Amino acid sequence: MSVLPKLLTPNVFTSKIGCLSASFHSTALPKNDIIEDSINQQIDQLSMFDPDQNIIALSLSKSPLKSNQRDEYLSRKLPKVKEIFGTDPKYPTLISHHIPPSHPSPFHDGLLPDSPPQRAKRLSVTSLLTKSWCELRSAYDIYSQMPRFTTVQLLSGTKEHSKLEVKSHPINLKLKEVNHDLSVPKDRIIDQWSQTILRLVSMFQIGEAREIPCFAFVDIVKENFPIMDNLSVEDWQVILNKTNSTESNDPTSQYVMISGIIDHLKLNETSSGFPLSSDVNSKNFELDINDLLQTINDSIEQNNWEIQVADIKTRQTFKPPTQTSVVKTSKLQVMYYNKLLSVLGQDPNVTYETLILNAYKRGYNVDEPLNPLKVFSLMTETPFLICDMKRLQNGEPIGFSLFDKFNENNSKIPTDLSSYIDQIKGVGMDHLLEFCRSWETPVTMRYLAVRMSQLYHLIGKILSKNLIIEYYCRGANFHNIYFQYNDEIFNAQHVDSLKFWFGKRDIEPFEPTIYNFTTFCKNCDYRDVCSWKRKGEDICKEMGKSFHQL
Repeated sequence: MSVLPKLLTPNVFTSKIGCLSASFHSTALPKNDIIEDSINQQIDQLSMFDPDQNIIALSLSKSPLKSNQRDEYLSRKLPKVKEIFGTDPKYPTLISHHIPPSHPSPFHDGLLPDSPPQRAKRLSVTSLLTKSWCELRSAYDIYSQMPRFTTVQLLSGTKEHSKLEVKSHPINLKLKEVNHDLSVPKDRIIDQWSQTILRLVSMFQIGEAREIPCFAFVDIVKENFPIMDNLSVEDWQVILNKTNSTESNDPTSQYVMISGIIDHLKLNETSSGFPLSSDVNSKNFELDINDLLQTINDSIEQNNWEIQVADIKTRQTFKPPTQTSVVKTSKLQVMYYNKLLSVLGQDPNVTYETLILNAYKRGYNVDEPLNPLKVFSLMTETPFLICDMKRLQNGEPIGFSLFDKFNENNSKIPTDLSSYIDQIKGVGMDHLLEFCRSWETPVTMRYLAVRMSQLYHLIGKILSKNLIIEYYCRGANFHNIYFQYNDEIFNAQHVDSLKFWFGKRDIEPFEPTIYNFTTFCKNCDYRDVCSWKRKGEDICKEMGKSFHQL
């Protein structure tokens, strides 16, 4: 049986790992928390912005937008918001601070659908944190249907995140070369899924993983918008059968996806440490994903491990935030990630079905063969999947019942990779020439869903309720907040946020105090046209006069 490389504690990882994948060229973690400047050269290889965030994407090599550009940006944004919201009766030149009656649902009336070819609207975890600063500002931004303005702070924070990502997951130079030489097409979701498989396996080597996607569905027809965490495989199959409809609209529209990207997963020992395994640093050693999954599962059952969810917050100074609302919503954000991950970790068969619905919601056909060049890239990125590739090529089962039965009962799109022989030889990958022939079963997103679901399930077995917010400034982790997942707090905040998004309550701006207006309105796009600000300031002035008279 194949086994995992030698595992040590998360803080003293061995430098002799490198067997699972060519991308596992990890060295021992630095003794301090300062990120080395040498990592900067790898940053450009990463996606610089969270795809779930609606922001203007600029290269880090460029400057943020100048003041005149900001003026031009606001000149387009503010009239749009004013037209939708109308004006306040008492302040006819200022924008109303209530949900517009003609557009009562921010989700249906304000949120833009994802860019083609993606099918359905969805909610990111960060979009659910409407009260992290000011919910009124959030509402104006949503209805404006314009990206956030790029600031120096935003660019700096994104670069900090990318440095941490490269530190944990160095760029695979061999993979980069192969992708370039073969002109492998990029696809954000397919690339993300394959990368997630790699990173979740590697977490059981190096003790951490970064930028891990998570998601779940909510039923917006039911009261309180429950997260769908108690459905059976058969229930999900009934829902998925609806996707075979020829309707132009999404027949599963009542099931809305919430998705997010987890900054940091940490695998921690809680008692005797990680077990040692036999040496696998042999050139002829061939790893098999089935053996790896079994080895990880056996190790989990034999050891007191736990996986903690953490979120990274970057600061301009070595001071944590002082605003209660900011800390509260930061905790809620990590609780969301923990909740979504726990749902994905319950049952690999259920998670497999929900991943298929996830792909459908994004406009993908999970049974369409992946681009052949992407298949060769996949085997370069994750060589422990090569045994699976042989099984698929020969039409053999891979050991996951739902997938294997599907392939038995459904006709498959024929795949022939014989025309790629010269290209594969040209990039020096002769060990993959055996795959340059016809395949009985093609590599599809359905296949990727299998291995992702199994890895999520392993995480779910040891997912901790102990959560972390990690604060960084200039590469240094200077402060952490430790807290526990609280189901009662989470559910209350979840319902409150979804009520806003689906038009079940009005906007709830912050409490009108002088401190809040000074803190929250200082750099707001709407500070000169906001009726809530003007109304609150007038009340404060009147109170001041009354106190003076007293």
